[in-house]
Amino acid sequence: MDFQQGREKGMNLNFDDLFLRNPIPMWIHDSKTLAFLDANSRFLEKIGYNHTELLQMRLGDIFPLDEIPLLFTSRDPDQHSQPVAPLQHLCTKDGAQFSAELYALRLDYGGRRAQLIHVVARDDQLLEKRTLEARLRISEFAHSNSLDGVLQETLDEAEVLTGSTVGFFHFMEADQKTLWLQNWSSNTLKSMCTAEGKLTHYPVEQAGIWADCVRRREPVVYNDYLNMGRIGTLPKGHAHISRILTVPVLRGDVIVAIVGVGNKPVNYDEKDVKTVSLLADLAWDIAGAKYAESALKTSEYWYRSVMDQASDGIFITDLQGRYIDVNQAGCEMLGYTRSEILQMSIHDLLVDHPENPLRLDGLQRGEKLLTEHCLRRKDGNIVLVEISGRMLKDGRLLGIVRDITERKKEEERLKYLALVISKVSSAVISTDVELRIVQWNKGAETLYGWQEQEVLGRNIDEVCQTDFPPGVQEEARRFLGEEKKWRGQLRQCHRDGRSIWVDASVTLLESECGSFVGGVTINHDITERKLAEDELLRTKDAMEQINRTLQNAFEREQVASRTDSLTGAFNRRYFFELIEYEFAASRRYQRPLSIVMFDIDTFKRINDTYGHQVGDEILTHAARVVRDQLRETDILSRYGGDEFVILLP
Repeated sequence: MDFQQGREKGMNLNFDDLFLRNPIPMWIHDSKTLAFLDANSRFLEKIGYNHTELLQMRLGDIFPLDEIPLLFTSRDPDQHSQPVAPLQHLCTKDGAQFSAELYALRLDYGGRRAQLIHVVARDDQLLEKRTLEARLRISEFAHSNSLDGVLQETLDEAEVLTGSTVGFFHFMEADQKTLWLQNWSSNTLKSMCTAEGKLTHYPVEQAGIWADCVRRREPVVYNDYLNMGRIGTLPKGHAHISRILTVPVLRGDVIVAIVGVGNKPVNYDEKDVKTVSLLADLAWDIAGAKYAESALKTSEYWYRSVMDQASDGIFITDLQGRYIDVNQAGCEMLGYTRSEILQMSIHDLLVDHPENPLRLDGLQRGEKLLTEHCLRRKDGNIVLVEISGRMLKDGRLLGIVRDITERKKEEERLKYLALVISKVSSAVISTDVELRIVQWNKGAETLYGWQEQEVLGRNIDEVCQTDFPPGVQEEARRFLGEEKKWRGQLRQCHRDGRSIWVDASVTLLESECGSFVGGVTINHDITERKLAEDELLRTKDAMEQINRTLQNAFEREQVASRTDSLTGAFNRRYFFELIEYEFAASRRYQRPLSIVMFDIDTFKRINDTYGHQVGDEILTHAARVVRDQLRETDILSRYGGDEFVILLP
C-alpha cells in the first residue's frame, strides 16, 4: 500500500483510521537515511516537536546518546513486520524521557522504502492495543454492513472493552435541543431492555442525568447513578442502570451524537472514558461516510432522472470533444445507443460547414455558445439542430441540443407569408436623414388615409402622430443605435383622427461608407387584433371568474364525497384509499404505521331508549372528542354505524 498516495487523495478511510486519527502515537521514517517522513498528531504531542521540526530530524535525535535500536539499521528488507526491542527510551523536545514499546511495519511511502512505527506506552499498552484492534474490526465491518450494524458493533465493542452490559447511541438534531435514539447494543436488546425506543426523540431539557454530557459538553461518569437524583423516569421495560458513562461526539462546536455504556461491575475511570470516546469518534466518521455514500447515490439517481426526462438532447464531452455522457433524448435524436455514442466524438457526428465551423476553443475559455449546425444520424439522414453549450465547473463541456428541423421549416413558411402580406397590404414608408417622407406606397395610403402626394416631404411623426407605449421609445432608440433595426408595436393616428395600432419594423439605411442616409419602415395594421386582444383579456377575466366558481363547487363536492356527513370524519371509502397509500409508504420508508379501531358501547340501547337523534349527537360528539386528541397527521374515519378507525402514520 502506498500511504503517501492515499494521503494525497484524502479519501482512504483505512489510512485516516490507522495513521492520521490513530490514538496511538506513530511515525514514518526512511529505512535508508533514518530521516522522519511523517508523524501523526498523537506522536507529535508526546514528543513535543511540531510537524515541520520533526521533518528536519533523524531517529538519532530522539534516542538518548544516539542509541538507535539495532533493528532500524540491520533490518531484513523483505520482512513485512517485526517488533523492535521490548522496551525503549525516547527523548522529548524538553529533554525528558519516556518508556515505550515500538512496533515496526515496512511500507512504500511515495516510492520510498520506509517503516511505520507504533509507539505504545507501557502502562496503556494492553488497553490501547485492544482498542486499536476494536477500531480495526469496526472499520473492516463497516465496508460490508449498514450504518445500524456499524453502530451496534461499536456499542458491542465498547461494552467488551469497558466491561459494561448496556450500550446506546443517540444522534443529536441540528437544533442542539433534541436527541433521538439510533441504536442499542446487542446485549441490551437481547437481555436487558424490552422498551420500544429506536428513533424515539428526547428533548434535552427533559432528559435525565444521562444527557448531562450534552449540557456540560464533556464526558460524564456517574458511578452511583441511582443516588444522583434527577435520573428521570425510564420507559417501562428499560434496562436497569447502576453506573453510567456517556460521552458527546463533537464536530467543531457542534454536538452530533452521544454514546453511552452502563452497568460496569466496578467504577468507570478515565481509561473507560478514553476508550468509549475513541470508538464513538470512529463510529461517527463512519456514519458520515455512510451518509455521504447514500447522498452520492441519491445525487446520481436525480442526475440520471433529470438527464433522461429532458426533452432536449444533453451531451457531455471532455475538452477534446469526446463524449462522456448522453441522455435518452440525445440517443433517440441521432438513432444511436448510449454505448455507441460514448465511443464517438463531436466531430464524428457533425456535418462540416466551412462557413460556420463549430469551434470548441471558445467553450474552453469559458465562453457560452449558441449556434445552429447539422448532425448526421446513424441512418445517414441529416438533422438541423440548435446547440447551446458551456463549460461546467469540473472542466467538462455541456451541450443542450435541440432538433429545429420543423422549427426552421415553420420559420421559412412564415417568412414567405410575411413577404406575400407585405406586397399586398403592408405600409412601406421611406424617410431621409431628417425623417422627411420620401416614399409612401399604396399600403400606407390604405392604412393612414393620406395620399402619397399629400405626405411627401413632411415629417413622419407629424403625419403618423406616433404614441409610444411606456418604455418602448427608449428601447427603440437603443436597438436602432446598436443594431440599426427595431421592431415593435405602436399606436398611431389615421387621417380621420381615429387611433390605429401597427406592428412596425424599422431599419436604418447606411451608405457603403457607413454614414446614415435614411430609414425604411414596414407597418402592418394590427388594430383589429389589438381590439380582439383587449376583448380576449376581458373574456379571459370573466372565464377565470367562472372557473374559480366551478373549482370551488368541485372542491366542495370532493370534500362531501370523502367525508361522513354526520360526524365530519372521513368516510369508509376514502379511508381505504388512504390506507393503501400509507401502507405502501410505510413499507418503502421502513416507518411504523398503526391502526386503532373503536366503537361506542351500548350504542344500540341508546338509540332504542333516546332515539336516533340523540344517537347522532353522541356519534358527532365522540368524533369531535377523538379528533381533538389526534395529531395533524392522524386520520379519523367512520367505519360504519358506531364504529370508527384511526390511522396513525
